[in-house]
Amino acid sequence: MRPFSLQRVRSKRSAPGSTWSREDVRQLRELAVAGVPAEVIAVQLRRTYSAVRNKAGMHGISLKRRERATQESALAVHEDVSA
Repeated sequence: MRPFSLQRVRSKRSAPGSTWSREDVRQLRELAVAGVPAEVIAVQLRRTYSAVRNKAGMHGISLKRRERATQESALAVHEDVSA
């Protein structure tokens, strides 16, 4: 059995502690205004749910749905990420 390596565990995570680019924040703002749920935004931006909530709060971006995002639009955003 191979010894446990913290470095190996970290390398499997997607960019731990990566900084947010202006483009990331712009996408966060656009998706939030469109009423996309925070969970879907997290997938789209490849961030954790907590990271999205925290960054939105830091920039004064409301994640409350202004327009009820339909299940279809949420799925469409998710499908874009999967492609």
